[in-house]
Amino acid sequence: VTTSVIELSHTRRLTLRLLASEHESEYIALYRDPRVMRKIGEPLSEGTAREHFAWALRANQHPPRIRSSLRKFSDPFESLPWDRRQLPFQSLRVAAEVRESGRLAAIYSADRWDPDGSQWEMGVIAPSQAQGHGLAVEGMRALADQLQRLGVSRLLLRCKADNLAACRVARLMGFTGKTAETELGAVMLWSRLAVAADRWTPGVRKSTSGGSR
Repeated sequence: VTTSVIELSHTRRLTLRLLASEHESEYIALYRDPRVMRKIGEPLSEGTAREHFAWALRANQHPPRIRSSLRKFSDPFESLPWDRRQLPFQSLRVAAEVRESGRLAAIYSADRWDPDGSQWEMGVIAPSQAQGHGLAVEGMRALADQLQRLGVSRLLLRCKADNLAACRVARLMGFTGKTAETELGAVMLWSRLAVAADRWTPGVRKSTSGGSR
């Protein structure tokens, strides 16, 4: 599997492609916006946000690792990877842009939590002006469907228990949720097994052009 698989793909309203240098100003603005960050964490300083962006671009240079023969899970919350590792093996960042205008609709994270790539954690952050239109859900569902068509056995998601918007996204995408208590308070854990993807119509079609918009 190479990064070209998710480098350029489309939904009805969005183009999904790997985060690129031209997204820097929007990325920094997102992570410095108190309204966007209020259910995620403290807003970042400009310098820290710029460092995070540079790290994300470097991480995107490594192809996603997903083997053809993967572990199958019977329990959505069986043997969670966070119990064994503090950091993922690999991270990707994907930008979703509105096809008509080119403006940023969301940035997605996809983190690989095991050596063979059978389980990935997803996350999303979206500008305030893009919220409430279903754009973040549309792109995230497409990316999730694409990962599971490649052979990912389990997708995971974490959010604060009071992050109602993130919980709604997870439910709409067919994730199963449960509450867990941590040192930082109540957290919602979400899991979607590969069989759950069969309920959704695939939202991504691969581009044959091999380029970006």
